[in-house]
Amino acid sequence: MDTSLGNLVYEEDEIIKNSIENLINKEKDIIHEYKVMNEYKDKFTGNSSFNLSLIEELEKRKMYLLYKMQTKQQQNDSLLKLLEYLTFLDNKKKNFDIENIRNKLFNLEKELIPYKELFE
Repeated sequence: MDTSLGNLVYEEDEIIKNSIENLINKEKDIIHEYKVMNEYKDKFTGNSSFNLSLIEELEKRKMYLLYKMQTKQQQNDSLLKLLEYLTFLDNKKKNFDIENIRNKLFNLEKELIPYKELFE
């Protein structure tokens, strides 16, 4: 039984990858079902019990899709804030690096003064 760490990670990655693909496909199916059901809800006005159950199913899907849309919007907002923060940190680091280089230049210029005085 060869269960190396590499094989275990590969198998776990495949499970995660397949799970994510399944979730994405299910979400696409729910969106498609919602669109189709929404198109046909007005065509079944004669059978009121069927129409009520159709509207009930539409409402369930609508609530789920609104929830997914809200969570995806929150993820988007969070990622934008994170990107803004990372940009801020990057700018801070650049400013720090620039200041560090300026200080080194200033110190080097101070060290050069005695040499310049000798030959001027």
